[in-house]
Amino acid sequence: DTLRFAWLNWPDSVLVNERPSGLSYYQYSVYQSTKKDPGVNDWTLWRDFKKLTQDTLHTTIDSLRHDRKYYTAIVAVDTAGNRSDTVRSAITLRQNVEPVITAINDTTIKEDIEWKRLVEVKDDDAKTLLGDSFTYELITMAVDTIKKDSSVIQNLNDDAASKFKAKISTSGELTFTPSPLDSTGKDTLYLFRVVATDAWTKDDTFDIDVKVLPVNDNPIIDLSSYTKFSSWGYKEGARSDSIPLTRYVYDEDNDTTDLIYTFKIIGSSQENPGYPTAKLGFLSPVNMEFKKKFLSDLVDEYPKSTIMQKNNSFLVYPPGVTDLKDPVKVDSTSKVGDSFTDTTYAWIMPTDTTTLDTNYYTIDSMRVEFTVIDPGGLTGKDTIPFFINPKNDPPVWSGLRDTVVVESDSISLDFANYLTDTDDTLLTVSILPLTYANKVDIKTPKDSIRGDTVFYISRGKNEPVFFKPQELWYDYKPANVPGDEGVLRAGQWNPSDTSSNRIQFEITAADDSGSVATDTFSVKIQRVPRPEIRMYVVQNNAFTDYYEIFLIDSLATTTDISLKVQSETIRLDTAAAYTYVGNHYIRGSVLQREFDIYAKGAVGDTTLPTKIITFTLAKTYGNWSGSSADGRFGVLGRNGSVDYDQTLMILDSSLFEPYFNDQASYLLGNESSRFKKSVQVSLLSEENEIAIYQRSIGSGWIELPSYNENGQIMAYTDKMGYFRMGPKTMIVPGQTSLHQNYPNPFNPTTTIEYDLGFIDGPTQRVNVTVYDILGRNIKTLINEQQNIGRYRVKWNGKDQNDVPVSSGIYFINLLTDTGRSETKKIMLMR
Repeated sequence: DTLRFAWLNWPDSVLVNERPSGLSYYQYSVYQSTKKDPGVNDWTLWRDFKKLTQDTLHTTIDSLRHDRKYYTAIVAVDTAGNRSDTVRSAITLRQNVEPVITAINDTTIKEDIEWKRLVEVKDDDAKTLLGDSFTYELITMAVDTIKKDSSVIQNLNDDAASKFKAKISTSGELTFTPSPLDSTGKDTLYLFRVVATDAWTKDDTFDIDVKVLPVNDNPIIDLSSYTKFSSWGYKEGARSDSIPLTRYVYDEDNDTTDLIYTFKIIGSSQENPGYPTAKLGFLSPVNMEFKKKFLSDLVDEYPKSTIMQKNNSFLVYPPGVTDLKDPVKVDSTSKVGDSFTDTTYAWIMPTDTTTLDTNYYTIDSMRVEFTVIDPGGLTGKDTIPFFINPKNDPPVWSGLRDTVVVESDSISLDFANYLTDTDDTLLTVSILPLTYANKVDIKTPKDSIRGDTVFYISRGKNEPVFFKPQELWYDYKPANVPGDEGVLRAGQWNPSDTSSNRIQFEITAADDSGSVATDTFSVKIQRVPRPEIRMYVVQNNAFTDYYEIFLIDSLATTTDISLKVQSETIRLDTAAAYTYVGNHYIRGSVLQREFDIYAKGAVGDTTLPTKIITFTLAKTYGNWSGSSADGRFGVLGRNGSVDYDQTLMILDSSLFEPYFNDQASYLLGNESSRFKKSVQVSLLSEENEIAIYQRSIGSGWIELPSYNENGQIMAYTDKMGYFRMGPKTMIVPGQTSLHQNYPNPFNPTTTIEYDLGFIDGPTQRVNVTVYDILGRNIKTLINEQQNIGRYRVKWNGKDQNDVPVSSGIYFINLLTDTGRSETKKIMLMR
């Protein structure tokens, strides 16, 4: 602003003959160019003439302008008022200095944190009269950290999608708040180029390196703008709409699929005994460590509460609660149809979906707090109120089972034990027999009958209903009448119909709102066993015409019993519990006896089919015979087989004594008795390889030599007792015969084989003798009593004196006491 100029004194030029008037003062004016490089016509008078003292040096201070040229014009004036010529000074160019930005250090800042710096500019022109002003410009560039690409920059301010908001104010304040877009998950370097320009376009540039560090931000869940879900409401027992949670979650640092979703159901102010204070759980998969921390935080939050884990959630109950209920839950899925998506859907529903009776509803709204957790542990929360509208729950039958009633008895059922209705205490119960409606009596408290249906009002427990089916459900006709075996008398049981032993019922409960619950059950009539009488007869071994008759009830149900033999009532004595004994005398040659038994039980009775026992008269003199009632077993005795005339009993296995386990088929007489001579016993059979077996006390079953002829197996025995059939292992010849010896010719011994036949009796007197060609008795080999069978005897070629005989032809003769005689020729060669 300082313009200084100097000049020399002007001489006062006068005529020779005149005296000079002398200098009075100086005047100066200042001219300014209109541009930096002016022409002749580019000058203007900037400051008009001003008087100066007589000094030859002057300094003027004024508002000189940048890039303008100046010069001064000076005039001297004497005291006479004469003016000198104008003298012009040299031209001076006025120029401003450039502004200088004060250095700002490179800096490191964090995402989402505002950074401020005031840009300071030094410029001497600011002290001039015209002063100076500055404008600021910020140029932002992202610098690639890879050295070879370091020249690549991007002006983020030109990117409309970028939230990069670095700016500089008119006063030079630099501000920058990095957003997540300014941090890509790694350290990001920016170049801030600050340009300060003065009023005369002089400028300065300064570069600042700004390093942005990423910061993990809380995820955000915001459901407030979605009016559809501003409050959940659904009916008791139903489920709410689904919320696509992922759509309402934002995390600038993480993908929504990397987030964990949890829920917390917060109870209302209503009092529901047994219901939880809160329920918390997971809507996405979590690891064990997360669960442990989650539970630890939960214990810290509810230190005095009861916390129970159930499935993938935790329930918090007030202290002292024992009946722990779990009414509702928050469920989730990321599956739509058969495909998985990146969206997590959540909804509220009853915990137990198997029952229609939850009886859980809200008086005032409850809340579900959804929490979203990022991998760094930061959370975002939002809460949605919900309410459950009550509905009338129908009555519910549970645990109603089929039951059993004993025949000719009744049973009572208290249906209140199987019926629940959470909304009503007064229910109308109706019972309808679906089968055998006229065969059962139903008695209810204050019953009302409409058709086959019985109604009553149930007010709670201790209201038994009595069921009494018809008596004697399994009643049959007496079995001693031919053709009546297995025929019902008054009973309902049909063996070919498995459902004929039960009565089906339909039971219905209705509340005042018209809701109905129907179930079915059945009452099974359990048959009471009738007396099961087993009869067996024992022949007295000393007095063979006397027989003891034993009746045993194996089921122990008999209350009264009677026995008739040939219509004669037999007096019965009680030998033991449910064991009865009577005596009967058989007179004369009676072939059979009919035994009729009637037993009465606690329920029903038993009339056994007539039992027929055959008897035979064994005679001392003469032949005698007998057979079983079915004709399959027979006995034939000959003269002298018994010591005296006596009756012998023949029983089949149905009349054996109880617990006889030897699988015999028939009993002849008394097992401890013997015949004086062997008798012939026979059984009918078409099989050839079958023999008759007889039980021997202490030895088990013994095979008897048996012979099969015309479908009849025959054997001899000298003992009475039990008989049955079994496999044949013994060779029993039919006729007596002598076989050819072997070897023949022979030296020094030969074997003679012969058969004693079945048809010649159980034993025979046998004589086997060797004769020479002259008929002389050389040696008697056998002379004894023998049983039926095949025998072998050896002859060593010696006579009675044990002297060897000479070579030649000899004869073997077989002779029995029944008159059988056979001879075979043999040859001895020395």
